[in-house]
Amino acid sequence: MNLHIVNHLIVSVGAILLFIAAFFGRGRRAPLHVRLLLLLIGPVGVAWSVIGIYLIDHTILQDHTTLPWAQFWMLDHIKSNLGGIGVGLLLALGLNPELYRRQRRVTPTASNPYEGSQVR
Repeated sequence: MNLHIVNHLIVSVGAILLFIAAFFGRGRRAPLHVRLLLLLIGPVGVAWSVIGIYLIDHTILQDHTTLPWAQFWMLDHIKSNLGGIGVGLLLALGLNPELYRRQRRVTPTASNPYEGSQVR
């Protein structure tokens, strides 16, 4: 098995997991822009992987393909564009401070610090 195919499969599984993360756990309570980034990473990562595996499958030797040159060129550039979009989305997600903020859980006694105490 080609090592490049394994890399594409790892990226597609990671993209699917990030897509699912928007619906469960901390991602569900995250702000809207964080959830949108998580939702966009999924299809972009899977599309990049599918096109990459398709191009690997139709490549005989390095720089030799069974596809017509125009089709190979178009798919290769689409794959590059999707890779750039994916890196940009991951960078936007990683630099977003809302992703790292902890959710504060308010207990009933902590909601009113003066409850139960006598103020003189």
